[in-house]
Amino acid sequence: MRNIKRIIITALGIAFILCMLDVEYVPDTSAKNIIRLHVIANSNSSSDQAQKLTVRDAVLNEYSHILSQAESKAQAERLIEENLEAIKNTASVAAGEKINVSAQYVNTYIPQRTYADITYPAGYYDALRIVIGEGEGENWWCVMFPPMCLDDNTDSNEENNIFTRPKIKIRLKIVEFIKRIFKI
Repeated sequence: MRNIKRIIITALGIAFILCMLDVEYVPDTSAKNIIRLHVIANSNSSSDQAQKLTVRDAVLNEYSHILSQAESKAQAERLIEENLEAIKNTASVAAGEKINVSAQYVNTYIPQRTYADITYPAGYYDALRIVIGEGEGENWWCVMFPPMCLDDNTDSNEENNIFTRPKIKIRLKIVEFIKRIFKI
């Protein structure tokens, strides 16, 4: 009879602990594992801003399938560098022949951005930077590797299959509750 009580109490204790666990999917947002796409418009005129989006769409349509084959950042970098001239040509055609377009693989500062429910901190990121004309207009950026070019209105469910090696964060809800109460 005592063994049955111990088993029941142990089972209830384990069930209680499991109920208090909070498991959260945490994508890797560190700059060392990410390549950004950064498209800079010629100016802030409505036509130049539309042109920027046309260039963005052309580059993503043409090259996102190539980058999705990369299994590491190093592979993605190599693919970008091997295709840099072709990427520039795609962007130039999309922008129109009357304007200069440059494409570079650079390490550049990008401010904090949130896509759906994932926030990327401000910092220096490796990026495929496409500059249209004078490059004095508003810019557009996204995460190109791992392939996640989303705009701010994208449904957050689309991220579920993006990261191949997700990090899992496990917390005890009771600890979070105590921290909240005592403002620790």
